[in-house]
Amino acid sequence: MKTNIVILLSIVTLVNGCPEYCNDINKDDIAPCTCQDGRVRCVAIDDVDLDSVFAYIADGIAYGTREYESFELESTYISTLGPAAFHGLLFKKFIFTTCSNLTCISPAAFEGQKSTTIFTAENTPFSSPVTATCDLFSALSTLTNVNQINIVNHRIPQIPDNAFNDKMGVLENLRTIDLHSTGSLGTIISVGNNSFSTLKNLNMVNLSNQKIVAINDSAFQFPRANWDHITINLEHNNLNGSRLGSHLFPTNKVTTLMLAGNMNLTYLPDGAFYDFFEERGHDKNTCDMLGIQMEIDRLNMWLVDNKVTMKLDQKLLHAMGKDGTELLKHTHKQMDVAPPAANAHYFGHLPVDILPCTCHNNHIKCVATTKELDLDDFFDALAHVTNDTLYYKSFELVDTAITYLPPAAFHGVQFGELKFTGCSNLQCVDPRAFEGLAYNTTSFMVEVSDFRGVDPPNSTCNLFAALSTLTNVETINIVGSELTVIPDNAFNHNTGALTRLKNIDFGGRQTKGKIYKVGKRAFSTLKNLNMVDLSNQKIVAIGDSAFQFPRANWDHITVNLEHNSLNGSSFGSHVFPTNKVTTLMLAGNVNLTPFYDFFEERGHDRNTCYMLGIPMEIDRYNMWLVDNIMIMKLDQKLLNAMGEDGILLLRHTHKQMDVAPPAANAL
Repeated sequence: MKTNIVILLSIVTLVNGCPEYCNDINKDDIAPCTCQDGRVRCVAIDDVDLDSVFAYIADGIAYGTREYESFELESTYISTLGPAAFHGLLFKKFIFTTCSNLTCISPAAFEGQKSTTIFTAENTPFSSPVTATCDLFSALSTLTNVNQINIVNHRIPQIPDNAFNDKMGVLENLRTIDLHSTGSLGTIISVGNNSFSTLKNLNMVNLSNQKIVAINDSAFQFPRANWDHITINLEHNNLNGSRLGSHLFPTNKVTTLMLAGNMNLTYLPDGAFYDFFEERGHDKNTCDMLGIQMEIDRLNMWLVDNKVTMKLDQKLLHAMGKDGTELLKHTHKQMDVAPPAANAHYFGHLPVDILPCTCHNNHIKCVATTKELDLDDFFDALAHVTNDTLYYKSFELVDTAITYLPPAAFHGVQFGELKFTGCSNLQCVDPRAFEGLAYNTTSFMVEVSDFRGVDPPNSTCNLFAALSTLTNVETINIVGSELTVIPDNAFNHNTGALTRLKNIDFGGRQTKGKIYKVGKRAFSTLKNLNMVDLSNQKIVAIGDSAFQFPRANWDHITVNLEHNSLNGSSFGSHVFPTNKVTTLMLAGNVNLTPFYDFFEERGHDRNTCYMLGIPMEIDRYNMWLVDNIMIMKLDQKLLNAMGEDGILLLRHTHKQMDVAPPAANAL
């Protein structure tokens, strides 16, 4: 009979959440906290030593063996939860209510909390930036069995890169993350790279009513999904097309994307949305743009051009043009319009206290040849002249002392054109130097200025990463610089694809340039490029796929590599385009003996390669060209190719070419 009673008590213990765990606690020893029905609750307007409270409760209990229903905290005093804050006591729920000073959560605060399924907070800031001692998201990532995280009306500044990590194991049960705000806008301004990418079973993320202006690469990309649907609510934020990274959204789940109320999101960059809508995305994906007036211009032209193949009538919902007509009812011709400048305030003069700069017809020019101009102070002062956004047609800097362009160098002041002339010591450009200029800047020019940077580029010195943030730039001209390398993946699309960039000119002019290497995939993100001029440099090496592009919207490109130091061993694999009509200019590379897929069937029928002035070897190195004259139509493609014997290369026979090559003219 005693045995039966013991069994019955055990059953009651499991069902009621171990009520006896409260009964053996002296109320006075844990004041102002209470314990009742398995709930530990602390309500305090004055100092409370939580560490002492939990040390007392856990005294004599094996670590991680006692489980309570919940821990509830309401305190205007507590500011920090330290490591192992609960001394091995387990809680199924954490509830934080109006903890108005709780800013810092140690990444180890919830160590060992394997029982937690619900984490809830309301009117609690959690506002500390991520540090080694304060990291809310790393702390949440230790709750390996959590299925709901609800944090409402907080002051979290940003969702960091890789916010939810899997160091303690994948959060396989996590279905819902709700970080929205009610009433006034929240405080989150950005979502980092791969923020949610470990959460394979997530089916709701609510980030609505925040101040989000930027979402970085793959933020909502997930591994293979076990659940078939996710809703991502980004309504009523401050999103705009220029601050969206690439491959943001899932392609392996049915996704409902809610973007209503982002009134500045007037265009959808293809780098962020293309694979969400196309065949890799799910057929049932939807994107709701309710209430947003979208631009009728080239920024959205790709949507109109792909509306049938991508079934956008079923996927892109409530997308209205600024003219009051549904966006997808427009034609290609109607969309083929240059985008307008942002709605910005033109300010036609400069205050006298920020000379040596002048302004004429909305063009600012700063000339500082005796001492370095403090650009940071200059633009900080200019930005505070008015509460409106300032827009000028151009900014030109002539400064022989300046060495570095810092992050956000222009403080939000807008320019249609940036020009640097005679900046002979300007070596380093921070990758965030042009932050805020994405929408308006269409031209970037450098003349007789340093810009050499470092090789490889780093987190504080990276000209090409900075240029890649100018997502509406059309022309980049850098002439007479000390630049030596076009790095691997030079033009990235972390803040959006540079779909309007047509011309890049690095060509040497009066004096020979110093570029000696073009890296792998250097230009591969620039699908609409139709001119790259790298002539009159010292190029000896071009990496794999340097000029390979994604599917092209423009049908022609000229790649000018004349008067370099190229030779037959200079080229990586698949260097040149196969999906555009390409004019390849190689004249003046006197050591050159060329290559293959550029000419063959994968290449375009109208590709041409100019070899003017290059005496080509009559040997087995070039025998493949003679052998493929007819198949590759080389008489139409390989132009001005003369043999060393003074006869057109393609007039030689296989037998004449079947000669061992001479020793290479080694560098």
